[in-house]
Amino acid sequence: QIFFSLSLGFGALVAFASFMPYKNNITRDSIVVACINCGTSVFAGICIYAILGYRAHVTGRSVDEKVFGTGLTFIAITEAVGSMAGTAFFAFVFFFMLFNLGVSSQFGTLAGMVTPLYNDLKLFGNARKELCVALIAIIFLLIGLVFTPGNGEYILGLFNNYPVTMPLLVVSIVESIAAGWIFGIENFDKAIRDMTGNPCPVYFKICIKYVSPLLMVVLLVWLLVESFMVDPTYIAFTNCNPDDAILYPNETVSFTVEKVHPTWARVVGGFMVFFCVVPVAVFGVMKRLTLDEIKDCIHGRRVYQIGETSNKNGTIVDSPVTYVASNEDQVDIPQETEEGIYANESAQ
Repeated sequence: QIFFSLSLGFGALVAFASFMPYKNNITRDSIVVACINCGTSVFAGICIYAILGYRAHVTGRSVDEKVFGTGLTFIAITEAVGSMAGTAFFAFVFFFMLFNLGVSSQFGTLAGMVTPLYNDLKLFGNARKELCVALIAIIFLLIGLVFTPGNGEYILGLFNNYPVTMPLLVVSIVESIAAGWIFGIENFDKAIRDMTGNPCPVYFKICIKYVSPLLMVVLLVWLLVESFMVDPTYIAFTNCNPDDAILYPNETVSFTVEKVHPTWARVVGGFMVFFCVVPVAVFGVMKRLTLDEIKDCIHGRRVYQIGETSNKNGTIVDSPVTYVASNEDQVDIPQETEEGIYANESAQ
């Protein structure tokens, strides 16, 4: 849940962070973002369960009834709001909140894709960024039409169950290993010192290097084992006749039944996972890292260059800062000149 709510692995936070100035209190920002996110989740949970509790009180159904996904939003919540006093107001407020949540998520998702395509790969050349974003958004809109027919709920479930879980874990595991082991936690600490003027908190360093990768590997292994041992299921709609609920008001009418995914659906889901993960390996091959170079990364003998500064005109220019993961090597930390440019003579 934290992965989804914080958009970890989607590239949104990395894309947003790339627009921040180099000299920025990234430690404070990370704590603030995490606290606001979790606080919003707790607040939303209180509101949702208050509505579900009201629904259980009015209808006599148990609040423990399994309701999730689109069924929670468009069936359970709608049913509860429809029986409240001031239905129009509460319905507008709830779905307006839902709309804002969706739009804010799309900002992050699009930024995670547009930023590397436009700024790093230069895929769109000199075209205006607004036009590139509009083009990608229209393409996504057309793809999203697949989820709108009567069977769209099943396709949506297929996407939720397969390409959104394991690939996120794989990407985040690679990110943690890259930051904590390949780039090196010592380098990471020096980079934070250079950016903020303060060392990276010990808690963060321990989590980045040991705790987070270990927990995510355990989760990934558990998901892999579960995928082979437990048949995945989905909720199928049946007996969808609204007259049943009217004719038998004192009886519980079920409109859904739990079914096992067919073999072809599991195969399609497996291909989805594969195509989401394979770019990580392809990028490694493109970098042409030999085994000796990988060993140099792990043992801290590889030199990295990071950094950017602003000149007098406010233009962002590259001014590399050299980091070496080994503690035995001398690391040159750039000094600020009178012109306000952080220069590293050895790197230049």
